[in-house]
Amino acid sequence: MTEKYTNYVVEHSLGYSMVSMWQALNGAMVGSSVDFVAQRDIFLDIMFDILESGRAKLASGGRFLEGSSLEQIEILRGAWPSTREELESDLCLWFLIAAPAGVVWVLDNGELCWA
Repeated sequence: MTEKYTNYVVEHSLGYSMVSMWQALNGAMVGSSVDFVAQRDIFLDIMFDILESGRAKLASGGRFLEGSSLEQIEILRGAWPSTREELESDLCLWFLIAAPAGVVWVLDNGELCWA
């Protein structure tokens, strides 16, 4: 099931920030009864899949995060807001100002796209 969401999110947010990834996942899940915690877990599974496939990296302050993909995902999980309202307030600014890392896409030609 996550693979379907991963493909959708990548198709609709490649080259854009994690805000766009979250919004793409929201779009893919329209009509589902998935709660916030389950959606967070799906999002983090998608991020893990993308990191593991080499399609993206996580970075903060212009430097790539160290550690395994799982360790990096756990950093995001540990900082994740506890409610949807907290995450999505002010147009999802959490992703841009409070998240411990942002996504850097690795394009097919190897070029990095800092989102």
